[in-house]
Amino acid sequence: MIYSIGTKVQSGKGGISTAIVGFATAKPLLDKGVKFISSHDEEGGKVIPFFKAFKTVLCEVKKDDVVWLHCGRWLSMLRKLLLAGVAKMKGAKVVFHFHADVTADYLDFYFGRCLIASQCRLADGIVVLSPWWKRLLVQRFSKFAKKIEVIANPLDAELLSLVQSAVVKRQENTEIKLLAMSRLVKGKGFEETIRAMRVLPDCYSLSIAGTGIMEYELKQLVENLGIAQRVRFLGWVNYQEKAKVFQEHDIFVLPSQNDSFGMVYLEAMAIGLPVVAAKYRAIPDVVPDGSAGVLIQNVEPHSLAQAVIKCSENQTGFGNFGKCYAQTAFNKDQLAAKLLTFFETL
Repeated sequence: MIYSIGTKVQSGKGGISTAIVGFATAKPLLDKGVKFISSHDEEGGKVIPFFKAFKTVLCEVKKDDVVWLHCGRWLSMLRKLLLAGVAKMKGAKVVFHFHADVTADYLDFYFGRCLIASQCRLADGIVVLSPWWKRLLVQRFSKFAKKIEVIANPLDAELLSLVQSAVVKRQENTEIKLLAMSRLVKGKGFEETIRAMRVLPDCYSLSIAGTGIMEYELKQLVENLGIAQRVRFLGWVNYQEKAKVFQEHDIFVLPSQNDSFGMVYLEAMAIGLPVVAAKYRAIPDVVPDGSAGVLIQNVEPHSLAQAVIKCSENQTGFGNFGKCYAQTAFNKDQLAAKLLTFFETL
């Protein structure tokens, strides 16, 4: 039996709950009988789900089972480390799956390095999201290199079905609708995107989807720049509404320096939106620069505006390439089969 333990699927605002949706519906894992267990729920809290997960590992896990642990930030890592210790006592194989962008930052601090090193020592296998992440871990912990496997986050069934439809070419002289979607927090590039609207012609509009601690600050910035008529805030878009919101826009813009993989870029490409993003950490592993969108080195308004204009001029080509790329590189059944093959080698 394989036990997947992490945030409740589709319950969270981004992060692990979104990343594992595709795995939860992948045929190879369903056929294998994977049991998905919530250790954290946005609605149900952290304490009760964690103790239920702990009880499951303590009472149900058997020798040679696989306990697949999805790790977020440091508290999530500590909780998963505790579950891993119990699983190892039961004779199970332990796999840590790293999801958080701050994992890279933790490597620069003594406590963080010790925490990640402890997980690597205890693990039978380690899953990272892209080649950039594997290079980073191998650079720090070369002795664990053979434990590390690169397995990207997959598209889920609903979004994958939309890949089949053709990209609709925007009519000339019509409004060009930009979309930025994520948690409204520092490092996501929302401020720079809003300032880029002052550089872009009036035919460009921007929708910002998400909530967070920067919401008021961003709304004030829009007012101060005098572009309120061209920028609207959608609030948080739940999982069921996400595909529709993507389809209502032309270009996806998120010059984030606060992402471990960027599931939202993958979703945008699947719908056929060209992507404007930062050339930062693992993002080039997800978004093919110059083919599915434009990656910029310097995240400032004029560079952003130029990248947006290039995407609008190549909307059909970038959109079609992105859809094809998303379908082939992030197919949930293929990635799930790769995951199972990795588990079998442990």
